[in-house]
Amino acid sequence: MTGNKYDEISIKMKNNKNMSSTRNPNPYFSPFSSVKTWIILVCIQAAIPIIKGELGDTLEFGDTSHSPEHDLFAQIFRKYNKHIPPISFHGEIIRVFFELSLFNVLNFDVKNQQIRTNSEIIMKWQDHYLKWNPEEFNGTENMRIPSNILWRPDIIMQNTYYADYEGSLLTTNAILSYKGEVELISHGIFDSICIADVQYYPFDQQTCKLVFSSWTYDNKQIELLEGSTDLSKYKQNPEFFLENFWSIKSDSVNPCCQYPMSTITYYIQVQRRTIFSLFFFITPGILINICALMAFSLPTESGEKISLGINALLAMIVFLMAMTERLPPTEKLPLAGVYYGACMTMITLNIIFSVCVFNLDVAGLRGYSIPNTIKPAILHIAKIIAVKVPIFVRDTWEEDIDGKLTKVEPVSNYGNPVNILTVEAKKVNHETSDEDNDEKNYAYANFKDPFEKRALYALESMRNILSREENETYDNGLRKKTVEEWKFLSRVMDRLLFIVFFLASFIFNITILTSSPFRERFDYCPLGENMCEHLTYQEIIQLNAEMAYAADIIDNDGETHTAEGNY
Repeated sequence: MTGNKYDEISIKMKNNKNMSSTRNPNPYFSPFSSVKTWIILVCIQAAIPIIKGELGDTLEFGDTSHSPEHDLFAQIFRKYNKHIPPISFHGEIIRVFFELSLFNVLNFDVKNQQIRTNSEIIMKWQDHYLKWNPEEFNGTENMRIPSNILWRPDIIMQNTYYADYEGSLLTTNAILSYKGEVELISHGIFDSICIADVQYYPFDQQTCKLVFSSWTYDNKQIELLEGSTDLSKYKQNPEFFLENFWSIKSDSVNPCCQYPMSTITYYIQVQRRTIFSLFFFITPGILINICALMAFSLPTESGEKISLGINALLAMIVFLMAMTERLPPTEKLPLAGVYYGACMTMITLNIIFSVCVFNLDVAGLRGYSIPNTIKPAILHIAKIIAVKVPIFVRDTWEEDIDGKLTKVEPVSNYGNPVNILTVEAKKVNHETSDEDNDEKNYAYANFKDPFEKRALYALESMRNILSREENETYDNGLRKKTVEEWKFLSRVMDRLLFIVFFLASFIFNITILTSSPFRERFDYCPLGENMCEHLTYQEIIQLNAEMAYAADIIDNDGETHTAEGNY
């Protein structure tokens, strides 16, 4: 019964719903209401632009319609693909005009074989997909757009020092012409590899290369057109003087590719300024050599001859180490290395000869005598080099020493000369033999008077004493003369060695300073080889600036740039 009751209630509800829907319809519902709604929406959508324009004029927001460049950009880049080269047919060669303007040589690191330059790159090429009619866009002939949305030739510096080549470039916008010409100007701080030739360091001249070429396109796809080597804005480096700047176009073979790559190589020739190197490298060596030469002027008794030479040698080694820190290991010995090596060799010889002269000075104390064969030569050399010869040396060496007997000078007895006795200049033998004693006793036996015997004995003793003193005086005088002769010989050798080493050092320094074949001269000429000999540096730079400006005017006029050499 419960189920029947529920069934009856549901049947009644359905009947009531049907009756209400037929007897009481919705007064707001109409078959045409949906159509009216759609018509109203369409009218509102059509009126929105008009209402917005009127509100803009009322609120002074300005006209929001697109400018010609907006329309031009939208039309050109609607189907543009920056990943595809802009060629109109298969096998077409894209010719890219390439020009490098050098601003500064910032640094040249000889030890790391690196040169850093501040430069500007100008590239121009033709893009067939970027042409338009200026009349359709209110006379717009040029447009500047971000360079990253264009196809660009992958021309990079092949001998870059760092792998992040793109990080060294600053590129903002590219300039488009209605004829399809694209001009891209990039500023770059380039670090390139430059193998330095240090043979004549610090009077060296270096020639570095900046090699630009496409990384993936060969010369059948991209051909580079050589532009000018512009120095109109160049500022000289304080350490290096720019001598020349030129470019050469060639085709370089890459093992990866079937055809060679179109390549432009820019050569930067710089000359090291000599003032810095002369003051900090050569001048200390000259001064140390002069100090080492002073060792030959010091007297031997001072004991400072050897120490002065050793100190000079140590100072030269310090400067040599400071110089080698700036140079790379190389198979060629630098000129500065030759200079310091020769200076250290001369100082070493200076010490050796100083030791020899010191031994000559003390040879007389050791009992050696000067050979008679070299005495005339020493006197002759002393006269030539202006060494004063002592009187006793001149008198003794000029005499013919043949071992003659030397007589004792007569002594004075109250003003009257009396020859007491004559003795031979020989050494007295203090050891008496028995025969001598017997001879004495026999001599004394002839005198019977004791006074005569004692007088004779006293005279004999006086004779022995005088002979002994005479021999000692002779030996001391001879030894003193020998010592003075050796000292004189050492002075002659000191003066002679001073002159010899001074001349050798002077000739060597002059040879080193003039041995470099390079000279500081400005060979750059935008007109061609041997065309600027009568012009100064400032005149050549001014001429280059005027020619670069004239070339820019030609390019802006839309004429084709041949780029078969300098402007």
